[in-house]
Amino acid sequence: RVHDISHIRRLASALQGNDIVSELNLFHAILSSEECGILPASLLHYKPLRKLNYEHNDVSLQGIQLLSDALISTGVMMQELTLTKCDIGPEAMAILAKGLHSNSTLYQFFLDFNPIGDRGMAELGQALHHNKTLETLRLEGNSIFGDGMTAFCKALRINKTLESLSLGGNSIGDNGLIALCSNKTLRYLSVGNTEHDTGICALMKTLQESNDPLRCLSVS
Repeated sequence: RVHDISHIRRLASALQGNDIVSELNLFHAILSSEECGILPASLLHYKPLRKLNYEHNDVSLQGIQLLSDALISTGVMMQELTLTKCDIGPEAMAILAKGLHSNSTLYQFFLDFNPIGDRGMAELGQALHHNKTLETLRLEGNSIFGDGMTAFCKALRINKTLESLSLGGNSIGDNGLIALCSNKTLRYLSVGNTEHDTGICALMKTLQESNDPLRCLSVS
């Protein structure tokens, strides 16, 4: 637990004079919205950082905007970003998507257990139309349904880098599962427990096609 905002300010200041720290883990630090905004601002000028874990913190829209700016900044070389359980809704997801749209360094993005919903999923899909580096995306328990999955999957027909996608804990239904068959790059796909036989059968059929990249399908 980071007990005082002055500690965050000192940490942000220390990063500016440090060229060694490449990973920053603030898991469940119980940061306030204001505290979550200070560090992203400092990240805009901190080149060595490769991994940032903000899991289980309340990130304000201002903090999300600064993180998005960091993703766009050519001076930031972040490769892994974890925002699990940060209460990121559709509006925040739209802001992050703008950063991902232009980013050229991020390989892994973890967004599990955020209420991004179908609108946020569609925004994420639009970003992947243009992003050329992201390889792993985790979206478990994100209140995603069939419409959001269908919109997102349009990107999978164009995107050439995304290889791993986790979707457990969402209710994407048959339509969402069938939409995933348009995949051109995924090698690992996890859809969690599902009772939608039609969609699963369609995905299983893709595994039988030699020209399909999918090599691992998890339904548990």
